Amino acid sequence: MIDATKTPRQSMLKHCLKCGHANPSATGAELDACPECGAIYSRVEAAQAAQTAARASTPSNLERVRAAKTDERQRKTLRWQYGIIFACLVIAIPHQIYHEVWGIYAQQRKSERTARAAQAARAAAAPVVANSAWDGSVHQVERYLKQNLKDPGSFEAIEWSPVVKGANDSFMVRVKYRAKNSFGGYAIEQKVFRLDASGTVTGVSDL
Repeated sequence: MIDATKTPRQSMLKHCLKCGHANPSATGAELDACPECGAIYSRVEAAQAAQTAARASTPSNLERVRAAKTDERQRKTLRWQYGIIFACLVIAIPHQIYHEVWGIYAQQRKSERTARAAQAARAAAAPVVANSAWDGSVHQVERYLKQNLKDPGSFEAIEWSPVVKGANDSFMVRVKYRAKNSFGGYAIEQKVFRLDASGTVTGVSDL
């Protein structure tokens, strides 16, 4: 008895993709095979589809050449950029070092000139004849005494008066000192010294 629920498969014309045989009685089933070469149509089609997809995803020779040229241009551009950066560093770093060193040296020279100028200004502002801040002595008078005493090594200052400035930029100072006399004994004396504007002793008088 024939089952009415089952319908026979209809025949169709199928060309084998492997050998090219035309099969008019193909059914289209999954495992339908070519009667000429035995290849299963669905598997051959799947294999060829996979090959086509692989070829589509693989770049052609022309595309590979273009990609290689693009990469080469990029590498050349990077080499140029690195070369320019290196050249700038070669120029900039020594230039910066030079300016740093020269700046420090110039600052030192400027400080030295400023210090010398300040010292010269203080010297110009200070009087030629003045009492020493340490012991009150006047070095021009002390030098004069040591050049004119009988025994310069015996000179010992006892008291110095403040320097008094007189007319015509002259100066006057009194000193009390002890020194050996012509007999070899020590004597205490007080003298007033007059000095001119250059600090030269111009007169000596006893008190």
